[in-house]
Amino acid sequence: MTGEELYGVWAPPEAAWSAWAKPVLFAEGPTAAGPPAAGPPAADGPPGRDLAPATDRVPPADGETALVLDLAADLAVELGARLARDRGYRPVPLFNGCVGPGQPMVDSGAAARLLVRLAPVVSEANAALAPGAPPAFLLDHFRMARGQQPRPGQFDNRWLAFPPDFPSGPLLLARGVKVVVVVTAEPEPPAEDLVHVLLRWRRSGLRLLGLALSRPEPAPLDPATPWTFRRVWYRALATLGLRRSSVGGFGALLPTESLGGGHGYTGYRGGFG
Repeated sequence: MTGEELYGVWAPPEAAWSAWAKPVLFAEGPTAAGPPAAGPPAADGPPGRDLAPATDRVPPADGETALVLDLAADLAVELGARLARDRGYRPVPLFNGCVGPGQPMVDSGAAARLLVRLAPVVSEANAALAPGAPPAFLLDHFRMARGQQPRPGQFDNRWLAFPPDFPSGPLLLARGVKVVVVVTAEPEPPAEDLVHVLLRWRRSGLRLLGLALSRPEPAPLDPATPWTFRRVWYRALATLGLRRSSVGGFGALLPTESLGGGHGYTGYRGGFG
C-alpha cells in the first residue's frame, strides 16, 4: 500500500470530513517510520492498554456530537480506529508534523506505524460508515514537544493546530453537530492553539464538553480567552521558531556547524508529488 492509498483509507473521498485530514504522515510513505508492530490488526491497543472503557464513555455517534481526541498521537490513532469500528465515528487525522530523519523533537513514528497497522480496521469500518458520519479529529497532545529545547542537528517537527485546520462552527452546525467533546487523558485546560478553535465554535453556538479518560463522565468545558484571541497577527506570532517543510506541514533539521566553521541548514520535504 502506498502512502496515497493509505491516506485514502483514513480520508476516503466520499467522507464529509476528509477535506480536513492532513496528508503529512501519509506522504512520507508507509515505511518512513519503520515496520508496524507484529500481530493482528485489531484496534484494541497493545497489551496492557485497554481501550474499552474509554470507548464506552464516549457519547454515542448520534450525528449531533463531534470529538476532538487531544491525546498522545499513538493513543489518538488507536482510539480513533476503535471508535470507527465500534461507535460509528469517522477518524480525521490532523497530524501536521513530519516523522523526519535523525532525532525528532516530536515522536510521530509510533502514530505513523499505527496508521499502517490499523488501516484494515478503518477500511472495514468505512464500509459501514455513512459519508456524513460524525467526526473524531485526531491531534497529538505533545505536538509542541513540551519541556524540550531545540538542539543543533535535531529534527524540529513541532506544530500547532489553527482554526482553518478544522471545520468552522457554522459548517458543523449546518451538518447537524451541536456538541463538541474534547477527549484528553487527564482533566486539564486545553492548549492555547486548541482554545482558539474552541472559542470560535462556542461563539457559533456549539456546546463544549471535556472528557478525561481518567473520569467517568464529560463535563462542561469553559476555556479562558487568551489575549491573542482573534488578533490578526496571532498565527504569525504563534509559529515563530517553528520550521515548515517546503511543501506543507512542519519539519526541518536544525542548523549544525559545518566542517568549515560556518553553519549549514538542511530542510525536509514532505507532501505528495
